[in-house]
Amino acid sequence: MDINHLLTELTKKGGSDLHLKVGVPPIMRKQSKLCVLSNDFPTVNYQVMEQLILPILNDTHQEKLRKQGSVDVGYGLKGVGRFRFNVFFQRGSLRIVIRHIPHDIPTFDELNLPKEMLKIIDKTERGLVLISGATGVGKSTTLAAIINHINKTRNKHIITIEDPIEFLIQDHHSLITQREMGVDCYDPNLALKATLRQDPDIILFSELRAKDTITSALNAAETGHLVFSTIHTQEAAETVSRILSVFSGEEQNMAKLVLSNTLRAVFAQRLIMKKDESGYLPVVEILVNNSIIQREIQTDPSIEKIRHIMHKSHLHWGMQTFDQHLIKMLKSNLISEEEASRNSSSPEKIKMATSGISFDNNFDRWANNKKDKKSPPSSEHTSKIGIEHTKTQEREIPLKIKTQS
Repeated sequence: MDINHLLTELTKKGGSDLHLKVGVPPIMRKQSKLCVLSNDFPTVNYQVMEQLILPILNDTHQEKLRKQGSVDVGYGLKGVGRFRFNVFFQRGSLRIVIRHIPHDIPTFDELNLPKEMLKIIDKTERGLVLISGATGVGKSTTLAAIINHINKTRNKHIITIEDPIEFLIQDHHSLITQREMGVDCYDPNLALKATLRQDPDIILFSELRAKDTITSALNAAETGHLVFSTIHTQEAAETVSRILSVFSGEEQNMAKLVLSNTLRAVFAQRLIMKKDESGYLPVVEILVNNSIIQREIQTDPSIEKIRHIMHKSHLHWGMQTFDQHLIKMLKSNLISEEEASRNSSSPEKIKMATSGISFDNNFDRWANNKKDKKSPPSSEHTSKIGIEHTKTQEREIPLKIKTQS
């Protein structure tokens, strides 16, 4: 059994993911269904698993796998495509999940992303733009589409720090520099700091997770760069609280000020089944940092208040909640009412909207909530965050697998 043979077969059959596990044959995911890749491949054993993966991992990857229990690796196969390997341990043995990455970077239209996102990106020159969502909802693909759109429309130097590199981006109007963790750089925070000395206009950092990388990203945005990244939060409003939660005391007060002045937009993403069950569509929540959102961030940000502001700012600012996008997709006959309700934050709103009943809330009480309070500090007093960086330190479920015909 050869890894290149497996990847070629996965691509031929249109699979999106390949699962390799000791004790079962190679399993692929195709259109959300799991099935045996081919009857030509035998059951994977311990020896085969090591033979498949060890040539893919360099010394740094192997060390990370031993220390942390998992590692991500990018892999390209000429004439076939690129793949992202996630190698990890389960019950003491190696386990591999491989994601096929399309050769061509999809456009916004091909991804069915809201046009409002592109309008926001086109008029954003500096600051912080975040893509949030759970694992596997397409955050990296959306980021690649954004970067390639800028690449084709602006004259910029774009530096990416990725773990691993998924899409290979060719130079168009912009100059592209792609760096991979574990290959081109090793410490994410040091790599992000070093980027500021490499004459960037735009920086893409694959994920904000720890306090030090969040701090460095805010500092980069504060110095006039346009910074893109992803973050594991479920909603756009929750993203603000998640970023601020890593700071405390006076650090948090300064972080509120910097975030309120550097944040440009948050796009929260989920995937939902099409009505004909032929695939998935993205449902996107859009938060734009206008003056009202800025005031909420600088004082005492509330997820519920920010959500209401987003709901009421759709026409003038292009913001939208998940429920608003679900209702739009439902009325366009793209998704079923059952699927919309299942993925809604408030299923009763979906039913009311499809019945023609308005569910607007009293927005004025949120917008005017703090009008008598002292105005927040001016952005003129914003300075780089002086924050001390800190180092971050099964039950088996039977699965019926059908053979792919």
